[in-house]
This record gives sequence, structure tokens and C-alpha cells, in this order.
Amino acid sequence: QGDGEGAKMEAELQARMARAAYKARVDAKLLINEFKGYDAAKDGSVKAKDFKRVLEDTLDMSTEDLSKSELKGLVRRFDPAENDQIDYVLFTNWLTVEDQLPAVEKRVARCLQALQDR
Repeated sequence: QGDGEGAKMEAELQARMARAAYKARVDAKLLINEFKGYDAAKDGSVKAKDFKRVLEDTLDMSTEDLSKSELKGLVRRFDPAENDQIDYVLFTNWLTVEDQLPAVEKRVARCLQALQDR
């Protein structure tokens, strides 16, 4: 699978998870607070099993909603040290709108340019 296909799959997963967060009325602050409940070391990370638990309990996304490969991809992406500790701040930034603003700004700029070109 090429980089383009992987990026497309990640973008689709991100959008699906963002919709789940919106539907569950979960914002970045609430999600961070949920993760903090499992952050024994108070270092911004949680064990992979606790990460999955927060996804299930807070976003109402069970392992039925996410494939094993999607879960593995999330763990791999947000466990940069590969020590079974998920960086939940990094994950929350990825999931929430604030992290998506640059892409939104680019789309808006393209739309505005298209309107001006008419």
C-alpha cells in the first residue's frame, strides 16, 4: 500500500473518529480529562489498553467500530517511543478541529480564489 493510500485511510479514520467525538459531544478538554484519569505517571501518556478503554467509554467507539489494523495503526502513530504508552495529547490534537485548521484554511483559500477567478 502506497503512502497516498495510507494517508487516505488515516484521513478517513480521523474523520470517522472526529464525527464520533462530535456525536458524543466530546471536546479536547473533556477528552484530555478522561485520559488524565488513566495517566498514573502524569506524563501525558497512557497504556494502550487504557487508550482503547477511553475510546470505548468516551467516544463510544468499540473494537467493533475500529478494525484491528486501525487500532494497531493508532497505537503505532501515537506511541512514538514504542513502549506501550500512548501520547494522548498528540492524539487529542490529531482528533480535534484545532489540528485540522491549516487544511480547512487551505480549502477556504482555494474556494475564495475560485470565486475571484469567475
